[in-house]
Amino acid sequence: MKKKDMPEFRSLQDESEFWDEEAVTDYFDFDNPVDVEIRIPKKIMVSLRMEPELIAEIKKLAALRKKRYQPMIREWIKESYLRESR
Repeated sequence: MKKKDMPEFRSLQDESEFWDEEAVTDYFDFDNPVDVEIRIPKKIMVSLRMEPELIAEIKKLAALRKKRYQPMIREWIKESYLRESR
């Protein structure tokens, strides 16, 4: 059976509304899987010495944001670097 062509969406909202009404099986062929290679960037371990109280507070903040604390710290470092490197 020929699958339907995917429409172009102008926004995530349009796409969300579309999928609320449509069946994904009408648009994607699940009988013929496709091999996909996903490359995950490698990370290098870095050790930082920080005060236990600061780590405890960061963990609390991460929990409030429903994030893990180490990725949140990486995000902060990246944002700071991008801001400072301008």
